[in-house]
Amino acid sequence: MEGFPLNLLIMFIVVAMIVPISWNYLEVYSTRQTQQTIDTQLSYLESAVREVYSMGPGNSRVVDMDIPGGVVADLEYMRIGGAPNDVWSNLSSFRYSINGGAEQYYMITDPNIAMVNMTGVLEFSEGHKKIEVRTLDELVEGDLDGDGAKYSWVVEVRLVY
Repeated sequence: MEGFPLNLLIMFIVVAMIVPISWNYLEVYSTRQTQQTIDTQLSYLESAVREVYSMGPGNSRVVDMDIPGGVVADLEYMRIGGAPNDVWSNLSSFRYSINGGAEQYYMITDPNIAMVNMTGVLEFSEGHKKIEVRTLDELVEGDLDGDGAKYSWVVEVRLVY
């Protein structure tokens, strides 16, 4: 009975050391899993964008994206493309942040494909989304895809839920 308080103190010290390390490991693991899920979903969306762009004006496709909310790591925001007057580096990219961390970029290059939303940047957070991608029928004036040409074909992205 005399050693019980000392044993209890040692146990509390060990627990106090293990819990933060375990929580940190769980947070890093959850963030990596969330990032991997997002990158997989973005690769499907990129394939759809490339497909409708290569098929030419008027073609469209709806892509289901499912980005589940994590226990520890959550998608704070996802931004796709931009308004028609935005810079081409934004128009050719997907941008997202997990748990308020640094913004991650996923670019569509070779060729650069400009993605626009007529109301501005397409922004959403986790959950199930249906996104329509379609090549616009008309050429948009300006070098939206950074290729030096005066007019560009663009792909419109919009939520259809």
